[in-house]
Amino acid sequence: MQAQGGGIEESESWSQDKPLTKSSGLALLENLWNKLSKRAQKDRKEQFDSARRFIENVDGGVDAPLGKSFVNRKKRGVRVDIEVLAGTAFVLAICLIYFLKA
Repeated sequence: MQAQGGGIEESESWSQDKPLTKSSGLALLENLWNKLSKRAQKDRKEQFDSARRFIENVDGGVDAPLGKSFVNRKKRGVRVDIEVLAGTAFVLAICLIYFLKA
């Protein structure tokens, strides 16, 4: 995940053997947001909101390769990118708990 343009180049990357969950993807996006100055956040608020909705609305995960840019059309080059270079990302982690009565 990257925030680029307007003199900014920040990123959050991941590499793991298991598919990246939606919650982990959203946490990475939040970490990226927190790296930015207040000005850079203001310039990318709508793009971060769109990226968040994209992750939340993924059904069944996305497979590589995926490149998705959320561009601020009013500020040339200012954008938020999501790239999945290998594997699968944004899967829903489901934990099942079984209660056994003895």
